[in-house]
Amino acid sequence: QMTEILVLAMMPFLTKWFTRKHLLLIGLAAYALRMALWAFMPTLPFVMAGIALHGLCFGCFIFVAFMIVDENTTGDIRATAQSLFNLVIVGIGTIVGSIVAANIVGNWASASGTMDYAKLFTVPMWMAIGCFAIILVAYPNRAKSLT
Repeated sequence: QMTEILVLAMMPFLTKWFTRKHLLLIGLAAYALRMALWAFMPTLPFVMAGIALHGLCFGCFIFVAFMIVDENTTGDIRATAQSLFNLVIVGIGTIVGSIVAANIVGNWASASGTMDYAKLFTVPMWMAIGCFAIILVAYPNRAKSLT
């Protein structure tokens, strides 16, 4: 959580230096790196680095996405749009993620109950890389920053 606070405190500066697209890509790259660290380097220093990357993931993706929703809605529907986005990310996303994770663990755990964490963490890593590619290609390249 400390890295979240740091990234969010720096957000006014980051939004002047980077476009929306760049901040979203930074957040997704941090997420993919986080999962890669946990998948392929499961030692304490790398696990801690992965935990620290959460602040960059949150600040540069989720927080910026909330800002984009805010900017692209009118005042009369802004609160509804923010609530809907929050429902999708925190509500539905959490439920779907839990179901998918349970299936992955159920299918990839060995008979003795041990888990192949490399397999487990490469799934969200590749999903983040896929989202990165989609945003890289499909999201408009706007020169305007969030401010």
